[in-house]
Amino acid sequence: MAAHLLSDFVFQTDWMAERKKQPYVLLLHALVVMGMAAVILGGGNLLLLLLLGASHLALDAIKAHFYPTGARTFILDQISHIGVILALAYAFPDSIQQGIWFAALSETAENYYLTVVTIVGGLIASVPAGGVLVGLVTAPLLEEIKEDGERSRAKRGVAGGDRPVGASKGDYLKGLRKGGRYIGQLERSLVMLLLLIGQANGIGFLFAAKSILRFGEIKDSHQRKMAEYIIIGTFLSFGWALLTAYVTQQVIKFWR
Repeated sequence: MAAHLLSDFVFQTDWMAERKKQPYVLLLHALVVMGMAAVILGGGNLLLLLLLGASHLALDAIKAHFYPTGARTFILDQISHIGVILALAYAFPDSIQQGIWFAALSETAENYYLTVVTIVGGLIASVPAGGVLVGLVTAPLLEEIKEDGERSRAKRGVAGGDRPVGASKGDYLKGLRKGGRYIGQLERSLVMLLLLIGQANGIGFLFAAKSILRFGEIKDSHQRKMAEYIIIGTFLSFGWALLTAYVTQQVIKFWR
C-alpha cells in the first residue's frame, strides 16, 4: 500500500500525470510502482512484483482512456488499486518476511520498520492524496463561484482584463495562488500528528482556529457561496484527515 501511495502521489510528476494515455508513460509508472514495492519489501517475490505492476498499468490505462477526470473516477480508481493490493497481500502473505530487510532485522526492529512504513503511507494518504480528493470534490463549486464572479463583473460593465479603480483582480477569489493547498496540507499533517501522539483534543482547537481565520474573510451576504465552499472544503479536509489518521493508528496497533 505504501508503495502504491508513494508511486501515485509522491514520485508521479505532473509530466507523467498529463501523459497517462501514452503507453511508455504507463509502463514507466508501472516500473516505478514495482521499484517502490521492491524497496519496501526488501526484494520480495518476483511474481508478486510483476502482478502488481501489470495490474497497476491495466487500471491506469482503463482510467486514462475510458473515464473522465473527476472525483468519482479518482475514488473508483483508488478503490480498484486497493482491492488488487489486498488480494495480492492475501495471496502472498509472507512476501515481506522473504525480503532482505527482515532477514537482517531483529523482531523489535521489524516492528519499528513496519510502523515507519505505515506512518509514511498514512501521511501520504492524508496529505497529498487528501488534497487531490478534496480538490476534485470541490472543483465544481469553485467553478460556479468563478462563473458568478465573471457575471458580476459583466453586469458592472467590466471587460475581461479590465477592472474598476481600487478593485483587485479576481476580487471574488482573493488569496495566495496556492494558499488553500498549503493550508490543507498543514492541517491534515497536524491532525495526523496530534492523533498519533495522543493529543486528539488539539484537533478541536485547530479546527476552531481555521474556522475563525477563514470565515473572517466573508464580509457580506453576496459571498455566501464562497462561505459554503470554504465550509465544505474544511469539513472534507478535516474528515479525511481524521479517517486516515485513525486507520493509520489502528494499523500501527496491529503491528505492535
